[in-house]
Amino acid sequence: MLFHSAKEMILAVLLLLLQINSAHAALVGLPGCLTTCGNITIPFPFGIGKGCYFEGFNLTCDFASQPPKLFFGDGTIEVIEIYLTESIMRLRSTLLTALPSEEKELVIGLPPQPSFALVLNQSVLTAVGCNIITNILGDDGPVAACTPLCPVNKTGHTCSGIVCSQASARVQIGGPFTIRISPLKLNGSNSFYDAITNTALLVEQEWLDKNVIELIKFLDPFSNHQQRESMVVPFVLDWSITHDGIKGCLAAKENVSVYQCLSANHVCSDALFNGYRCKCKPGYEGNAYLTNGCEDIDECQHPDIYPCNGICINFPGTYQCKCPKGKHGNAVAGRCISNWATRASFLIGVATTVSIALLILALTVLLCKLKKINEKLLRKKHFLQNRGLLLQQLLCFNEDVAGRMKIFSIEELDLATNKFDQTRLLGRGGHGEVYKGILSDKRVVAIKKSRIIVKREIDQFINEVAILSQIKHRNVVRLFGCCLETEVPLLVYEFISNGTLCDHLHAESKCFLSWDDRLRIALETARALSYLHTAAPVPVFHRDIKSSNIMLDETLAAKVSDFGASRSVSIDQTRITTAVQGTYGYLDPEYYYTSRLTDRSDVYSFGVILVELLTRETPHAFSRSEEGTLVSYFSSLQRENRVVEMLDPQILQQGWIAQLKGVAELAEVCLRLKGEERPTMKEVEMRLEELMLQKRHVHPWTAGSSGEQQRLLQLEGGTTTRQYSFEQEIENSSSFPR
Repeated sequence: MLFHSAKEMILAVLLLLLQINSAHAALVGLPGCLTTCGNITIPFPFGIGKGCYFEGFNLTCDFASQPPKLFFGDGTIEVIEIYLTESIMRLRSTLLTALPSEEKELVIGLPPQPSFALVLNQSVLTAVGCNIITNILGDDGPVAACTPLCPVNKTGHTCSGIVCSQASARVQIGGPFTIRISPLKLNGSNSFYDAITNTALLVEQEWLDKNVIELIKFLDPFSNHQQRESMVVPFVLDWSITHDGIKGCLAAKENVSVYQCLSANHVCSDALFNGYRCKCKPGYEGNAYLTNGCEDIDECQHPDIYPCNGICINFPGTYQCKCPKGKHGNAVAGRCISNWATRASFLIGVATTVSIALLILALTVLLCKLKKINEKLLRKKHFLQNRGLLLQQLLCFNEDVAGRMKIFSIEELDLATNKFDQTRLLGRGGHGEVYKGILSDKRVVAIKKSRIIVKREIDQFINEVAILSQIKHRNVVRLFGCCLETEVPLLVYEFISNGTLCDHLHAESKCFLSWDDRLRIALETARALSYLHTAAPVPVFHRDIKSSNIMLDETLAAKVSDFGASRSVSIDQTRITTAVQGTYGYLDPEYYYTSRLTDRSDVYSFGVILVELLTRETPHAFSRSEEGTLVSYFSSLQRENRVVEMLDPQILQQGWIAQLKGVAELAEVCLRLKGEERPTMKEVEMRLEELMLQKRHVHPWTAGSSGEQQRLLQLEGGTTTRQYSFEQEIENSSSFPR
């Protein structure tokens, strides 16, 4: 056949291609449309010619080339391959070359269509040269750059190709973009590089990883022109379907007239930048952009991909692989066995399972019994280590102690505290943790449990049991009993609901303890300590008196607690030598330096508490640190008769001047450095009782001189007269002597 022109030849080739691909076109492109160009398949939404493509996806085929070449858009960029399922295009990269001192640009003519994006984590900017900077420029400026540098003093041999490549995050460039080469102005020069031609281009990252050596040769400024023409270097474009004002699958599905996922067996996914993508469901293949474009895969025809070593049955979108009749098992893996063998295996399996279950049950019962025996032996061991026999003898021979105290089992305390649940935790002290519990007789108790298992802690717990079991005083926390079946003994106290004196004095909120309450708390604490020193069955030195160890019940009555550091002494002893224990700020200096513990050591600590009651200052965190410790500052002001300057304004307003000065004088005596100069706790108790009686019979504003009252008013901020309500006047007048 003769062709009179090149145009007639091209048309004939087109018709021939259409006939060859007509059977396949229904699954690739629209009916009557060209679906190949050379050896490249053209799937819809791409197409050649009017009506064969979705808007913006037009391609051009150059039939004059041998083989024919496919171009993107109107023929500026050569298309190497189109991947329908991955929604990417591989395009042939164009090389940009420039002289060493020359700035040059290459415009990549993508159509102004938001469906296409340059993917800079799949395609990288690569350059070869010396002392240049190469950029990819989009509408908003540079999106990627790389800068190959060369040594200034390079001499001698041929340039080996200084290469750099730069990948960026995914960047959308909806339209033409530019590759630019610019020379860098660096200090120093080398004439050797003046002859090197700088080159740059976009390269697919996956291709570059496999062909880096070939690429360096391709970019070598000394390589010949024919070698460059014969080598195809690809870069990648991302694509998706977009409509004006519609982004994503959800919005596109609502507009059925423009939705392009036409196959019944498709799935839609949102694109990263814009629009959406269509794919066939698993088990189907073809073109999801065409009606009936996704056809069922007959998995049975592809055993290399869908293995089956039995009877293969195809189903829409999937397949089933079965064993032959009379057999069962895993046909895919080829493990089909006879049914009679299965029955025998089943019976053997049942017998084995029952035997193992019975064996496990027997072992479980045996282990439970052994565990209970071990627990019982361990509890007995702990009971003996914790001197349980000694405590039992004490309860047997002392009916008074037995009536007040009980030895609890660990089961009782587990039940009372819900197995020491953290929600029952009341607080942590220096000698253990305290939990709230409810006994079987409905008594609410506090249970102290050591946190650290060391012998010293155990000795302190045992010491506290021995002391408290013999003490009976209304101002000492009552010990209901103990549990000696644990490694560390557990102590069961009466529950004191109102916190500690420290909480009430030093809480961030306003203190509501009146002077009357404070004086009474001081007296009750003194009574408890006086009882411990002189009236207890065995004299006891507490050794850790502080405001956090004075509990307050619902009526604000004082209860001395925490006897873990206490020491009992013989009646004829006045002092003992022992390791120093106590709390900073409350510790007797004489005891600290000499290790000689006396009853006056508790007197010193009580004196610190009196200062706390007067000032509401914390001994271990005194706010006026420049004045020294709380005790030293208080003592210096007391000696200068200026102690009112540091008294709590709240009790100054109540006006009991004489009582305040009396308590301050008592505190100063208790805080003397030499123990023999301090009073006994009995003398302290008697002095506080005198002050309490004096307080009951003297009106607060007649208790001090008029000069003292005037100076206190000035300390409070002026000389304005105090105003009292009618009810307050009646209350105050009730304290006048009749």
